[in-house]
Amino acid sequence: MHKVLLVIFVMFSLVSLALGDTTYKWIDEDGQVHYTDEPPNGPCEEIKAPECPSEKDIQIMQERLERQKRLLKEYDEKRDQERKQADVAKQKRKIRAQQCEEAKKRLRFLEESKGLRMAHEGPAGELRWISDAERIEMEIYWRKQVQQLCE
Repeated sequence: MHKVLLVIFVMFSLVSLALGDTTYKWIDEDGQVHYTDEPPNGPCEEIKAPECPSEKDIQIMQERLERQKRLLKEYDEKRDQERKQADVAKQKRKIRAQQCEEAKKRLRFLEESKGLRMAHEGPAGELRWISDAERIEMEIYWRKQVQQLCE
């Protein structure tokens, strides 16, 4: 019994939807907007209900949605890649700044210790005195390092 009533209700709903696809809009003397499925007495605007999309329209919308999802994914991947590149560049700048400070420190030491004899540890661990020519070469080297690293 319940199934029969349900079937009748569904059929009635479908028929009423098929017949009632036109809606009327009208404004009363108080300025209130009204919508009805029956035409009122007096001026009104007929509003047609939108038709259901066709299978082709649904397929087009799904394809558009998939394309948008793909573009968003590509955008996210590109943004992540740019963020990683920015992090790498930031790390390189940090390392370069440290190297710059180290080069400045060594150059400063050489400039402040002029007139003093300096010793250098050789490859076998022995100490040997640095000549004035070697000292000048070291200053030139560290001055170039400061110029390159601290620009």
